[in-house]
Amino acid sequence: MPRRPSGEEPHPIEYPDLFAASYIVAGQWDLTKVEPLADDKLWIVVAQGDDSACPGENKITAALEKEGAEVSRAVWDGGATAAQFATDVAAMAAKGTSINYAALKKGTVVPAGETDNSISNHLSTWTIAYNIEGIREWIFQQHR
Repeated sequence: MPRRPSGEEPHPIEYPDLFAASYIVAGQWDLTKVEPLADDKLWIVVAQGDDSACPGENKITAALEKEGAEVSRAVWDGGATAAQFATDVAAMAAKGTSINYAALKKGTVVPAGETDNSISNHLSTWTIAYNIEGIREWIFQQHR
């Protein structure tokens, strides 16, 4: 594998055979480079209030479907409890698709007291997404 700048992680588009599954949070990719990921296992989470990542991931998942990928989609409450997220993850995982795409409902992502705009939605997505334990468990269950 080529050397990467210090602290920079390998990207699934550049190394599609390196990981059994990838977790894409608030992703913004080059649409022309996603074709190799159509056969991969992905879990994608974005905020509907993120004016860049959400429309971009909609286009990317549509492009992956054109390449033959099956995509499960759902809209989740960004303020859900851990138990509700567990139910949401289980329902999506039960569909058995290799690509799971959850959009966090607009208005449920940005913490109270902060300005609810596209940038706040983008940044707040990570805090929510990385605390959804069921998605991590799904990733660790995947294999090539």
